[in-house]
Amino acid sequence: AGLMSVVMFAAAPTPKDCTACHEVDLAVFEASKHGSMGCVGCHSSITSLPHADKPKPVNCATCHDDQVKAYAKSVHGMARQKGMADSATCQSCHGSAHKIQGASQPTSPVNSKNLADTCGACHSNPEFLAKHKIPFAKPVEAYRLSVHGREVAKGNSSAPSCSNCHGSHDILASKDPKARVNRANVADTCGVCHNDVQAIYADSVHGLAVKRGSNDSPTCTGCHGEHSILAPKEPGSLVNPARVSTVTCGRCHGDERMNSRYDFGDKVPAFQDSFHGLAIRGGQKTAANCAGCHGEHNSLPSADIRSTISPANLQKTCGQCHPGLGDKISQGKVHVRTAGGAEHISVQWIRWAYYALIPMTIGFMLFHNGLDWIAKLRRHKPHHGTGEQLPRMNKMFRITHG
Repeated sequence: AGLMSVVMFAAAPTPKDCTACHEVDLAVFEASKHGSMGCVGCHSSITSLPHADKPKPVNCATCHDDQVKAYAKSVHGMARQKGMADSATCQSCHGSAHKIQGASQPTSPVNSKNLADTCGACHSNPEFLAKHKIPFAKPVEAYRLSVHGREVAKGNSSAPSCSNCHGSHDILASKDPKARVNRANVADTCGVCHNDVQAIYADSVHGLAVKRGSNDSPTCTGCHGEHSILAPKEPGSLVNPARVSTVTCGRCHGDERMNSRYDFGDKVPAFQDSFHGLAIRGGQKTAANCAGCHGEHNSLPSADIRSTISPANLQKTCGQCHPGLGDKISQGKVHVRTAGGAEHISVQWIRWAYYALIPMTIGFMLFHNGLDWIAKLRRHKPHHGTGEQLPRMNKMFRITHG
């Protein structure tokens, strides 16, 4: 009996042995991701019972070395090293070590369907945001209302959640050149799902400018938004046909400072005053907008033969709405201001013609009515030919009928 007790004392303790002192739901632990490892799989410094009052801290890197190294360099890990006690740790995201589930499990905190709630524990907390001077207003709430968030909520496993864009253990601040959401990398991040669009954008005037290091040229989030991305058909979308020209394209191309730097000209106000611009403002959803003519992700300079607004391609581009359009469309100006700036000679001739015709028409009408009114005043006595004694109209009628 004494030998058996020595053997039992020397053997590694089982989870059942540990629960004699520690309040851990054994059934939950054994069903968790770590259940098969037993207690000593993580608490490796404990080799026998009773153990030391303060056993060595658990080292996740024993099994998860790559993840721990990535976390140490992340925005969360760096904050933790600087003494920020409320920065996210392994358990902040994955839950209690005794209850950890695989990411594919529906109830896991890091399952894509639950990740917004997990991240939102900090990033939806006004006190946390204010304390750490995080400037983004309600990013998690905006994501939940976005096209991505709604798809994830429906159970679409291919729709992106927080970690798809920001990363998981290796999350970096957006200003970090290596961050997935750094403006230089955003198109590649979005391209993981939208690879066909990313390839087109990369060769566009905007994509090439971003590649050269321009901080002014728009990337995906510059047009579509960040956490609040909506489908183009939704009225609130930044790329909805009714808004894309003024709210999105016009934000840069109509900006005075951007115009002084890149000499965009007055194309935005010219479009707004045009038939197409007025039609859109009037609620016409099928009228041409910036993207309808210049392209969406494939916007190129007009000098590029591949551009939809190249003189060689204008007939095809405009012909999408105006079938049978002749090739003379490329000979005239497209963005023409109706007020201010240089006008095409044809517009000037038409304007001058109206300046002459309108006063001539109104003047002749007044002259004609004036003569008629004077003639009627002169005939205030009975008409000698008919012998009329009573006037057919009183004085007020005669004035109004002038």
